Amino acid sequence: MRLAISPAARCNITCRHCSKGCGPHSSEALSLTQAFAAIDEAAMVDDGLPFEVSINGGEPFLNLSRLTAIVQRAQERSALISAVTNAYWATSEERALRILQPLQAAGLGMIGVSAGHYHQQYVGIDCVYRALRAAQQLGMRTVIKCALLAGDRIIGDRPHWLSPEIEADHIELFAVVGPGRPNQVLEEAKLLTEPGLPRGACPSEEIAVGEDAIVYACGSSTRLNGFQALGRLGEQPIGHYLHSISNSTRHQILRRVGPAHFADAIAERGAGAKLRSRYGSVCDLCTHIAHDPVMTSIADEVCREHEAQALRIFLHEARSLINPDSFTQTKD
Repeated sequence: MRLAISPAARCNITCRHCSKGCGPHSSEALSLTQAFAAIDEAAMVDDGLPFEVSINGGEPFLNLSRLTAIVQRAQERSALISAVTNAYWATSEERALRILQPLQAAGLGMIGVSAGHYHQQYVGIDCVYRALRAAQQLGMRTVIKCALLAGDRIIGDRPHWLSPEIEADHIELFAVVGPGRPNQVLEEAKLLTEPGLPRGACPSEEIAVGEDAIVYACGSSTRLNGFQALGRLGEQPIGHYLHSISNSTRHQILRRVGPAHFADAIAERGAGAKLRSRYGSVCDLCTHIAHDPVMTSIADEVCREHEAQALRIFLHEARSLINPDSFTQTKD
């Protein structure tokens, strides 16, 4: 079971590519009771996978006491625990160690550090390096999460702005996803994209609980306006929401075929002008569809048609199993 938790939307920076609109004045937050309930419920799910808890945001390191409490609860439930941060707090290696040591002792096993042009407008790249070195000194696993733009050149396994001397257990490269911060649409020319519709299934393998207490079928940090929503935390156990993915036509299409299936229908039904000519990834396409009411309406139509077709097939097969000769008709 893979669970992603966003304890709060508050962040110390206002990156232009943050589709959730996180920032210093964002106030949505889970209570510790809600966060603990999500962890406890997820820990009871047996899906054959290790139990993993990923903590993101917002910036979870802004509230260290809450972050530590969530890590401790996950550790008590035998989870593998990671947290994503922009590393603003690593102003020196000594301070980075002071912050990470209690978290590592509480059970935090890995940190993912976000990096890229929009992040480094606010947080110096040296903070990223110091956070990684401190984590490595403590024996924690490290990931650099590199958000790429069109101007970024890849040299070996990393973008040109990432020093070759900096090491991590994994360097994750991904294109910045539009549309960007609410009311600040990113310039399409700056996005790392390729012509046409990206083919492939949704890569998500997580259940995510947002700071709004909504349970999502996607661990993306992008708010998907209900497109990936499963329900509200507390209304059903996490295990129920995980099971509901396999019973949802929309989520099965996304996870087995991908959002291009909906995009093809959007084009066929006369709304192709809504689609962009280029996309950076499957996630970019999914997010674009999710943010447009016309495109999400067509996706809903496609799902209803699939469900109606599945019902017709079921009824046809059921009737074919019935042998009228096996029934004896009686008269009153």
